Amino acid sequence: MKINKQVLLNWILIFRNLPSIVWRKHLLLFAATYISMIWTYYSFSLGSNVPVKLFHSFLYGTILILILLSHELGHYIHARQYGVEATLPLFIPLPFLSPFGTLGAFIRMRSLPPDKRALFDISYWGPAMSFFTSVPAIIIGLLLSERVPVTTDDTGLLVGSNDLVFGSSLIFDLLIKICIPDSDGYSILLHPVAFAGWVGLFVTAINLFPIGQLDGGHIAFVFLGKRQKYIAYLFFGILIFLAFEVSTGWMFWILMLFIMGLRHPNVRMQDAGIHLDKMRIRQGIFAAIFFVICFIPEPLKSIIKPQLKIPHQIEDTFQNFHNINYSCKSQIEINYK
Repeated sequence: MKINKQVLLNWILIFRNLPSIVWRKHLLLFAATYISMIWTYYSFSLGSNVPVKLFHSFLYGTILILILLSHELGHYIHARQYGVEATLPLFIPLPFLSPFGTLGAFIRMRSLPPDKRALFDISYWGPAMSFFTSVPAIIIGLLLSERVPVTTDDTGLLVGSNDLVFGSSLIFDLLIKICIPDSDGYSILLHPVAFAGWVGLFVTAINLFPIGQLDGGHIAFVFLGKRQKYIAYLFFGILIFLAFEVSTGWMFWILMLFIMGLRHPNVRMQDAGIHLDKMRIRQGIFAAIFFVICFIPEPLKSIIKPQLKIPHQIEDTFQNFHNINYSCKSQIEINYK
């Protein structure tokens, strides 16, 4: 969809008309989340070279906050373009319990989209933006990453030090083969820029769950209407299977999604009888592809005890993440009166 100069001017003026107290709240949360990301990465980086650890931590925090910001602005700009009353992005810092340093971000729509095309555009462009900003970060980061000889049965992606082994997705595996040839039989010690991109893909996949008021839930509702509940139930069953057979960390998301609700609110759209155009159908297919290639069945594969002892508080934090390992999300919440 084209954004003409008048539309662009309109949403820029919205920024100018916001009360200062609103600006301060959003900027404070943004800054707190940025600092939390930097502190979190620094806390699990081993080594005695403080300047290098600080530099890597700033790289990680900067890239990740930009990825999350692009995701939320994808929602926000399209919401304002359609005249939907929406809050600015709200970032959530989480420095002690999340290995990412954040619980994610969200916007809240206080009025309904005028039609299903608007709901689709608002929902689609969040994960699309985080995908398109994560991939370049991963490519650059992988070119700066290192191969590590396998010393255990766990091969995967090492972050900060050799004690955390993360899983991979289809797109991440493909990029590794392109950027790091002859990597078979090795683990990859991720550069902080690559890890920020990994988190970006993780956020993209989580938000594309076809459940409730997550982005994927909105998109599924646009295409399926009330039948969205069936795909939500099916996917919920898949998560239960993963929780028992792959990683108990999915129990956290099973509980969260159950509380949030599996069904999308039954909203009557003005163009309920009108089919989506070909461009949006293609984008819907892209959204499904994004989910498949970004999804990580086992995000945190294992915790390897490093030879160099780390503070027990940090070790406890990551042990908690191993048990509850999905804590970063971004959601569009619609308030229905």
